[in-house]
Amino acid sequence: MQEAEGKATTIEKGIRLIFENPLNRHTLYSWLMVELIETYDIVDLKYTALEISKKLLLENNYTPPKAQDRYYYADPKEFYIQQKNNNLAEFGLRLHLSLFEDKKAVAFFKQHYYDKDAEIKLYVLVRILFSCAKKELIVIEIEEAVHNKIKPREKLLNLAKHIKENNALPQYMN
Repeated sequence: MQEAEGKATTIEKGIRLIFENPLNRHTLYSWLMVELIETYDIVDLKYTALEISKKLLLENNYTPPKAQDRYYYADPKEFYIQQKNNNLAEFGLRLHLSLFEDKKAVAFFKQHYYDKDAEIKLYVLVRILFSCAKKELIVIEIEEAVHNKIKPREKLLNLAKHIKENNALPQYMN
């Protein structure tokens, strides 16, 4: 099938299968992302997946709401568009990390992931970095957030402290 349709088409179908279908409560988008990325055993496939992710972000056409004081969605479709956008942002982050492009990974995530609350966005980023065992990057991002006047939750500050003191990640992220 892959040879007949081309690798890019096959990759795009795999990505769309994850992000354009509802999941049940036992399946996480993150798990599917990790599994899909693991199938890309050639660097070129990962770069192709990144290009397709960028294309899908453009197609999704998500624009953050102008009213910054609401947490609800006037239209349920807004939620699904933002969710797809944020899932694609996480996918891009994970792809860059799998290519050992840490700075590009974080930049991609920060550019494309949306949450009204900067601390929540930081928490999501750190949670993903933790799952990828990126201890140095976790400390950098938490310290940068503090420098930029974002107040991380106590658990993130404790995580950074633990990493600095032990030069290792704790077994679990609380």
